[in-house]
Amino acid sequence: MCSSDLAACGDRFAAWDKRCARVGDMAPAAEAVREAREVLAEADSLVQHALDVSQQLEKRRHVLQAMIESFHAIGYFTDVTAPESAEEPGRPVTVVARRGTEEVAVALPLGDAPVQSVWNGQAGERCVDSFLLYVEQMGKRDIACRPARADLAPRPQLKQMGRKELPRSQSQGRPGT
Repeated sequence: MCSSDLAACGDRFAAWDKRCARVGDMAPAAEAVREAREVLAEADSLVQHALDVSQQLEKRRHVLQAMIESFHAIGYFTDVTAPESAEEPGRPVTVVARRGTEEVAVALPLGDAPVQSVWNGQAGERCVDSFLLYVEQMGKRDIACRPARADLAPRPQLKQMGRKELPRSQSQGRPGT
């Protein structure tokens, strides 16, 4: 767990630390024992939360690397304009990719929130085709991408590479069929 992972839990840890100090100053009695047990249970919860945040940050780093590699594979240059910061590790990381007049901005949040992307540039199929190539590249890196727009659903593909027509039925041209 790196220091930025712990920074995400800073507020919770500070509150827990104050509570520990208060329990430490209590006179030995039944109430102090009860408070100490609650502080220990809260510590377990805090550790689990820190581990969860650490796993989410590691997952985001993996997806971020896959995004950058996928953009590079389809000819884009990338900049991380809002990198992960130790002060606010939960803030989305923003990647801007450029190729000619096309510009793509992607905001990658922490956790399971959907990724937001804006594909600017030339209107029409060129930008859509670039997006679909990007989705394909992400799939090659074991990251499943599903566009939110229905018109970008997977398009039908011919089964044989380079084939220019659809297969014909075996019954075509027979009388009575």
